[in-house]
Amino acid sequence: MSMIPVSFKIPKQILERVDQLVRLGIYSSRSEFFRDAIRLHLQRFEKYIRKGELDQLVENRIVFEEE
Repeated sequence: MSMIPVSFKIPKQILERVDQLVRLGIYSSRSEFFRDAIRLHLQRFEKYIRKGELDQLVENRIVFEEE
């Protein structure tokens, strides 16, 4: 799979938590963490898309933001 660079800003506190996971060896790099996090988040949405429950997707998006 070819990789495309992506640039984004995140709060320092979040990056520090990611760095801690990398230091502990849970992830080999920040990039690995973010790829995994995005993949997992997409899986949360895909179950609604497959079922055609887009209204549920919108409702749950609001819940995801509050978590």
